[in-house]
Parts: sequence; structure tokens; C-alpha cells
Amino acid sequence: MNEGGKLTRLDYLVRFYSALAVVPDYYGYSDWLEIETVIYNDLVEDVKGEAIGRPEGVGKAVLDMLKEEHNRVIKVRVERAKK
Repeated sequence: MNEGGKLTRLDYLVRFYSALAVVPDYYGYSDWLEIETVIYNDLVEDVKGEAIGRPEGVGKAVLDMLKEEHNRVIKVRVERAKK
């Protein structure tokens, strides 16, 4: 958290991966994707709610970072499924 008590990009990144870490490896791709999407959407809503009252662009930067991570973990999961 920053000095103003707001979550930082790193805080959101840690929350995203911490939530994903508890999803069992034995879940099939479709089940895993559904859970990952719920986690991602929940964080997006949190960011949108917290962005109110913050400098313009801060919320967008966090959303962009989360979107990149969302796409990256899906790509990794697809590659793992091919093996």
C-alpha cells in the first residue's frame, strides 16, 4: 500500500497470483479458465472502485498491467496443456 492507503500495482499483482496459487493443478483447462476469469474480473472491479479519487491514468495503468498478466497466464496454461 502507498502512503495514502491505496493499493499499488504490486499489491494487485500479488493478489492476482496469490489467488491463482490456490487453484489445484488437477483442474482441467476450462475449469481453471473459469476460475482465473472470476479472479481477474473481481480484481478489475476492485481497481475501478479504487480508481475514483486517484490521479487520472493510475487506474488505467493497473488495469493494463492486470490485462497483460491475465493474457500471460492463459498463454502459459495453454502451453502447459499441450505438453
